[in-house]
Amino acid sequence: MFIEPRFVLLVVLCWTTFSVVPTRFRSHVLVAWSLAFYALYAPQVIGLVLGFVLLTYLLAERRHKWIVIALVVGLLAYFKRPVGSAAAVGDALDVQIGSPLVPLGFSYLALELIHYAVERSRGRIRQATLTDLAAFALFFPCRVAGPIKRYTDFTASVAEARPSSRETYRGCFRILSGLFKKVVLADALRRAAGAVAVATTPAQAWQAMVAYSLWLFLDFSAYSDFAVGVSRLMGIRVPENFNWPYLSTNIQEFWNRWHMSLSSWARDYVFTGVGRQLFRTRVKSRPGVIAATSYFATFLVIGAWHGLALNFLVWGAYHGLLVTAYHFYKRSLPVRVAASPFYRSRVVSWGGSALTFVLVTIGWVFFSMDVPSAFRVLQLMLVS
Repeated sequence: MFIEPRFVLLVVLCWTTFSVVPTRFRSHVLVAWSLAFYALYAPQVIGLVLGFVLLTYLLAERRHKWIVIALVVGLLAYFKRPVGSAAAVGDALDVQIGSPLVPLGFSYLALELIHYAVERSRGRIRQATLTDLAAFALFFPCRVAGPIKRYTDFTASVAEARPSSRETYRGCFRILSGLFKKVVLADALRRAAGAVAVATTPAQAWQAMVAYSLWLFLDFSAYSDFAVGVSRLMGIRVPENFNWPYLSTNIQEFWNRWHMSLSSWARDYVFTGVGRQLFRTRVKSRPGVIAATSYFATFLVIGAWHGLALNFLVWGAYHGLLVTAYHFYKRSLPVRVAASPFYRSRVVSWGGSALTFVLVTIGWVFFSMDVPSAFRVLQLMLVS
């Protein structure tokens, strides 16, 4: 999509208009061209997304935030319900244009509207104008596959944006980087990743799943590069989404470097909320129970956000168990061991990265196919 002539023309027109209008009209420009984007790629959902933006604008106050959250979550659950097979490799990326099941970008729009409603009800952000809220929610470079923005950061970036030749160069570099990842690297791995469905030996299964791990990162981060690059053309900063996650030395670090805008959203609105509620109960003297429950609940929500099919819930639970286990391991590690030269050495670091990659790759088995197929592949990978 990002290299289609009509999308390129849309970017050029938005970039040009944004660069010449007075600052006070920038939000209007972003709304106009974002609506043009929806008109080109998903005209059937314009009324839906505008309706939810308007509802959020009207109801995002202390007494009414739960109405916004309930409506957004309810509609997201409806769209994410399992329909047919959940086994297609890569379906979870949610980048299908005009999908009849999930309206374009609604998964990301939903989290941004919840963020605005919660922060507004807490008094942490000022009441938005309808135009500013629509510009934030509909901003088309981020509507396909994120990243998930924060209202205050985005509006400040729009106001402070200074389009220039330097910003143009950096934006073009990120766009070309994403194009290289997508067309040259990710697409070359896609067929190898799909071979997991016909694997008959452990070597074939591992080869296919390693290819899937690499393909998923390259493909997903390519979309983020496009979003960051197109935004940068106009001098607008949006969150980074990936920081070489497969170099992580442990599973907790992995989630600090993979889909970072989703991880931070889940930390702020699920993990912290669950932990706060548990602390107010009788388990407040048992921090281990609070941490374990909070982690597990957070990753179940992350799994459900990708889809309500059983495979995504199992994938989320798997990562919840991994992060909880690492949390207790880190707490139990003696200080003298953690501070020792050997523990901090490159050998241990490389070993941690290799183990983390293997554990994450095993998790992708559930992410990429239905549960019975996943167990067949895991049996082939780990038992045969």
